[in-house]
Amino acid sequence: MKDLVNEKMLNAFFGKIQRACPDLVAGVIADKHGLPIASKIHPKISMSEQLLSLEAVAEGRKIVNISNFDKLIAPLSKNVKLMMLLKKSKKKNLRSFKALNKILQTENPI
Repeated sequence: MKDLVNEKMLNAFFGKIQRACPDLVAGVIADKHGLPIASKIHPKISMSEQLLSLEAVAEGRKIVNISNFDKLIAPLSKNVKLMMLLKKSKKKNLRSFKALNKILQTENPI
């Protein structure tokens, strides 16, 4: 049986993602219904955790205006998704994806 996920584990996971993607401005882990499990949102971003978690599961529908950011969604399990908003910078973000994929595969707490 897998250990229960706690706040310390989620904070460590977001810390590793932040180091791999320094352009991260918001990260939200949401269940399949759009309920937030955990988040790390830069204080200067005026978006709520609840709306961002709905955006994570809104397939094709726009919940909030995130046109100023690159949006990346990764499944953490069958029922849980991670959505990240990155500052727009294709070259920097592309370099971060290899390290990010490794973190998602090996350090996933879900």
